[in-house]
Amino acid sequence: MKKILYICCLFLFLKCATTQTCRNTRLIPVFIGFTKYERDTIIFRAYQPNGSFNQLVDTCFLNTGYVGLPHNDSLFVEVATTYTEKNKFPVMYPDHDWEIYLPARDTSIFISKIVSPQTTYKCWNCDCFNLIKSFVQDGTVVKPTYIDDPINLYPIGPVIYINKK
Repeated sequence: MKKILYICCLFLFLKCATTQTCRNTRLIPVFIGFTKYERDTIIFRAYQPNGSFNQLVDTCFLNTGYVGLPHNDSLFVEVATTYTEKNKFPVMYPDHDWEIYLPARDTSIFISKIVSPQTTYKCWNCDCFNLIKSFVQDGTVVKPTYIDDPINLYPIGPVIYINKK
């Protein structure tokens, strides 16, 4: 009897599970070796996603004193709740090409061709994310590293390493 009840519950659960369209995730910039002065202001510029960086769509000015998480010689810039000024696009998501500009150094980092296939997942009241498979950083194809939150033990997301030159 328990076996039949178990099979019925399993069937009902699988039948009632819905197909979720997974959400996009963002790239997390990590600035390595920069002084506090060099990275205190960051400008994110969103461009049409064609790799040419000639069609500026929107901009976001960010003061890292409020959103940065320093760790040794690095600064993790959490952009999960950061949006562009005019159109309110989420920053560093795969629907645009991005220029990361550091005014104190007059330096730009260009991110384009973000590959993040749209996926679906069948589940019961769940949340899922599209993985970023690769992107182009300053002309070089990069496969992102995914990091975890060491305190809460859950994935934070893919990082983009920006080394001081």
